[in-house]
Amino acid sequence: MARIHYYLIFMAWLTQDENARMTGADALILPGDDVESLAVNSAFGDGDANFALFIDPTDYHLRGFRNRGPLHTVHRLGNASGLLVPIDWTTRFDGNVIGHHSVYRPRLLESFDESLLMAPAGAVRGN
Repeated sequence: MARIHYYLIFMAWLTQDENARMTGADALILPGDDVESLAVNSAFGDGDANFALFIDPTDYHLRGFRNRGPLHTVHRLGNASGLLVPIDWTTRFDGNVIGHHSVYRPRLLESFDESLLMAPAGAVRGN
């Protein structure tokens, strides 16, 4: 979870990398959603697309992303020290829901407090 959230926070800066190639702006509806999003693909250097961002065309906020496989659909953004970050999202792989994720009290200017990590009842621990 911490790794995925780290990735989400720094995604905006990854798009500004001088080697990033942004392509497309196709409209699509994400699974479990009823609002069209714009899909923007990104690749670095000569490589294939590394990730896709799904942007709300009305406010330009992140609605989801795909990073070489799973699709993450963002349901809610929260303020972390002035930066809007995903705090509630669902992960799908091959069309199946494989996770629901929530971040409580997102903070960027304080050390990470591991005591805030909690698994829901019935959660299965991964590798």
